[in-house]
Amino acid sequence: MTPAEIIYQRRVAVLDHAARTGNVAETCRIFGISRTRYYQWKNVADRYGLDALVPKARRTPQMPEATPTHVVQALLTLAVVEPTIGCRQYAEWGTRPRSRKDSGSRPSLPQLRSLATTIISICAHKR
Repeated sequence: MTPAEIIYQRRVAVLDHAARTGNVAETCRIFGISRTRYYQWKNVADRYGLDALVPKARRTPQMPEATPTHVVQALLTLAVVEPTIGCRQYAEWGTRPRSRKDSGSRPSLPQLRSLATTIISICAHKR
């Protein structure tokens, strides 16, 4: 069962319990939610039906400081070709001057060190 289905079933169970007992305050205490949240769910269910209680899908956040994917791919390729290189050499590789056509945003040295440490641990795990 997916997390969305679990959340949906819990919300429906809260509304069902309140309808059976007729006591919203007790239902909220049992399920550990506020009455405000209960009435929000109830209003949504009354207006749009129970299917509206399914949580909305969210897109993945865009991280402006994330390491560019072409840099990650290049580092992974380097890690496979030369598995004995350490974290420092990976970081130096990432900060060295590049050709004009490859000029773009460069990741910072701490970002590269963090990425290199992750790559090293992945490569060591595969050995």
